[in-house]
Amino acid sequence: MTANHSTTPLPAVGAAPTSDHTPNKKKSRRRWLALGVVPVLLVAGAATAQAHKSVDLEINGQRHTLSTFAGSVDGLLEEQGIAVGQHDLLAPGGDTALKDGTDVVVRTAREVAVTVAGEEQKVWTTALTSGEVVNSLAESGRDVSVAASRSLEDGRQPLDMPLVVDGPVDVVADGNTNRVQLEGTAYVTDALKAAGVTTQQPDRVEIRPGQDGAAQVVVTRVVRAERQETQPVDFATVQREDASLLKGQTKVVQEGVPGERTLTFATVTEDGKEIQAEQTGDEVTRAPVDRIVAVGTKAPAPQPAPAPQRAAAAPAPAPA
Repeated sequence: MTANHSTTPLPAVGAAPTSDHTPNKKKSRRRWLALGVVPVLLVAGAATAQAHKSVDLEINGQRHTLSTFAGSVDGLLEEQGIAVGQHDLLAPGGDTALKDGTDVVVRTAREVAVTVAGEEQKVWTTALTSGEVVNSLAESGRDVSVAASRSLEDGRQPLDMPLVVDGPVDVVADGNTNRVQLEGTAYVTDALKAAGVTTQQPDRVEIRPGQDGAAQVVVTRVVRAERQETQPVDFATVQREDASLLKGQTKVVQEGVPGERTLTFATVTEDGKEIQAEQTGDEVTRAPVDRIVAVGTKAPAPQPAPAPQRAAAAPAPAPA
C-alpha cells in the first residue's frame, strides 16, 4: 500500500458488516449481489495499467476509498491482503482493469440453514441481510423461510444476521399485518418493537419474503399445554344363582352403571390450532357398577299323581 492509500485498516474478508449502508447508487446491484451472480468485465491490458487512481472498495457492506497503482481488481486485492474464497462474491471480476472511480465489491459467503417447501436445506449466500436471503431464494417461486428464533418444537438454528438495512418490513402476528419502516442496520427485534409485538417462549419467529421485496417477519404463537378427555368404561354383567327362583327364571337384582376413563395428552398448538397431541396418562377415574342378574336354581314342585279311574258300571238288563 502506498503512502497515499487510506490509513484506515481494512477488515479481513468474513468480518461482520458495519452499520454503514450501501449508497443509493449501489442499490441497483443488491439483487445480483444477494444471488451471488456478478457481471465480469474483461479489459485487454488490465494487468499493465499502472496509472495512479482512486477506487472504492466495499467489503461486506463497509466502504473504503483507496488510492492505488494496481492495474486490476486482483492486483488491488493482493495489495490489500484480501483473499476471496470459492463461494465469495467479487464484482467486477479479478481480471477487470482498474480506472479512477472503479467500484469493487467483496462479499463473504456464508452457509445458512433455510426451510424450502417444508424441508431444511443448507445454502451458500453472499447476502448481507436475512431479508436478502429469503427474497433472493423466493425469486425461483419456492416457499422459503428462515428461522429468526429457536422454537422448542422444531429446533432450527436461527440466522444471526441483520434483517434489513434502511427498508420496510411487514410484521405478521395475531392475525394482523403491520408494515414498519426501519432505519440503518436493523434486526428482527427492532421490527417487532416498532410493530408493538411481543413474543415469549416457545413462540416461533420466521423471516419470509413479503410483497414489494419487503421482508416479512411472521410470529406464530406456540403454546405447550395439557388437556384431558373422558371415555366411558363398559360395565360387566354378572350372573348369580338364586335358589328362590325356579330354574329358567332370571331377575335383575342391580342395574349396571358405566364407569369413566380419563386420558391425558401433552399438546402443542400454533395460533390456536392443535398440531400435536401425545398421550401421557390413562386412568379409570370412576369404576363401573356391575349389572347383577339372579338365575333361578330351584327345582319345580313335583306334579301330584293322577287319581285312579273306576271301572264303568255294567248296563242294566233290558226289561222283559
